[in-house]
Amino acid sequence: MRIAQEDFTPEAYREAQEEWFRQLFGDDYAKNADKELARPGPKSKAQTPAPPSERIKGSEENRPGSAATKSTGGKIDIGEGTEEAIKNKLKEWKEKYPNRKAPSLGTLKKVFRRGAGAYSTSFRPTIRGGKPNSRNAWALARVSKFLKMAGGGEVKESYRKADGDLL
Repeated sequence: MRIAQEDFTPEAYREAQEEWFRQLFGDDYAKNADKELARPGPKSKAQTPAPPSERIKGSEENRPGSAATKSTGGKIDIGEGTEEAIKNKLKEWKEKYPNRKAPSLGTLKKVFRRGAGAYSTSFRPTIRGGKPNSRNAWALARVSKFLKMAGGGEVKESYRKADGDLL
């Protein structure tokens, strides 16, 4: 049964709340009742903001919205080496999943652009294996995750929300 706060005096409400927390969390709660319930310790590397030089908003080559769902992905300009890497990933995916409809190169360019943009806001100093991170590595990892999702593999819900509209 839940009783509304209005049914208590402020002091009685606090006492009832403390008793409820004691029952939930044990007697140690009483010792730490005034401490804020927050994640202990310093921020993780995943919460590190990108360096100021990497906080890029838009560009002349790729206008805002070029990675949106209804835009033409073929108009996205990326480097030749990067485009070749994406084509190789797509070729490997088609060999692994011959019976599935493959995403287009334009769609993968959109995912790449979104990944490059995400690098500006959420950043990790290193990627798997401790290798230094870069905007291209971050964006190519997002392409790989998208291809895994397109192949029916399990991915986190956050990835589905980020690029699921392109499937």
